[in-house]
Amino acid sequence: AGGPVRSLFRRDLLGGPELELVDGIEDIQISYGVDSDLNGLIDNFVASSAMSASDWTGVLAVRVGLVVSSVDEVLETGASADLRLSRQMTATAAIRNRVD
Repeated sequence: AGGPVRSLFRRDLLGGPELELVDGIEDIQISYGVDSDLNGLIDNFVASSAMSASDWTGVLAVRVGLVVSSVDEVLETGASADLRLSRQMTATAAIRNRVD
C-alpha cells in the first residue's frame, strides 16, 4: 500500500492547519513572469522563493504548477511507487493592465 494522501490546507495567521481544501495535491510551484529590462515582454520566470525586491516591479504574469494524485490506489502494477495516478498541470495568467 502507498503512503498517506497529501492535501492542500489553508492555514490560520498563527501557522496552524485550519481547513483542508483539496485531497491529492502533491506539490505546488509558483513562479512569476518578470520583465527585467522593462520592454513589456516577459524575459524569464522566477520562482517565488528567488524573487528579489527589484523583480516585483517587473512582474507581468503568474504561473502556478500543480502535481495532483488520485486519492485511491487505482493502478494494478508497480508503474508508480504507490499505485496512484498523478498528473502535472500548469496555468499561466497575465496580470491585468501589465502586458502589452
